Amino acid sequence: MKKFIMVTPLQPCGEKDGFDCKGKCKLCNDNCQHYPVDYKPSRVQYDMLSKDVYTPVGNPKLLYDKFDGKTRFPIIPVINAYANAGEEIRVIAVNTHTQASEIHFRQLEDEVFALAKEKGFICNGVTDVPVDYAGDVGTMIDIFRKLLDHLEDEDILYACFTYGVKPMPIAELMAIMYAYRVKRNVSIECIVYGEKDHSADPPVQKIFDITALAHLDELVRLLAENRVERPLGVIDAIIELSKGDDNE
Repeated sequence: MKKFIMVTPLQPCGEKDGFDCKGKCKLCNDNCQHYPVDYKPSRVQYDMLSKDVYTPVGNPKLLYDKFDGKTRFPIIPVINAYANAGEEIRVIAVNTHTQASEIHFRQLEDEVFALAKEKGFICNGVTDVPVDYAGDVGTMIDIFRKLLDHLEDEDILYACFTYGVKPMPIAELMAIMYAYRVKRNVSIECIVYGEKDHSADPPVQKIFDITALAHLDELVRLLAENRVERPLGVIDAIIELSKGDDNE
């Protein structure tokens, strides 16, 4: 089965005290100049995880052409690219169950269901993989163990390494590589990383296909097992061969 794996975002969202500036501000604070100083604040919604257009790098299939091309989750263009009408897929999300991650988990489900309706594939909800909100080794091992419970023989794996506490994508990759090496006929089809460049105005979003890094990890392991003393030469030769295949 095709399985799409990610970590639920942690970007802050919810409600806070603020001033409703009727569209003049993105979000005001107590220093708002649009109203008198004695204007009473109201509860306003905010969400630091915006819907954006992600430009694909290294894989044109990741160009997202649904719903004005905007999404909060780089895994959505991956699902759009690889989930076909009539087939059943699974979306698996590591979830820390903070206030923010709970909101974003529901947003993810909404986008997955909307895309399923648009494209005609089957997805019976997003699989919740609960873990602690922490960056310690024990939590990463917990992610590894729990993800393995959802990976089976014959799986075709896709993943997004964009969100979560920084070590979480490492644990995610460990589970994917273990399944690839140990379980029967498991393949790794596409792994992505979503980037938002805040130095640009407005910010620019890109989605990078980094699948080659997973295959490179497997190659490095094999070279090390065979005690190849000059691995870079072998790696460079394989890269050149793959470029030739891409051009055919």
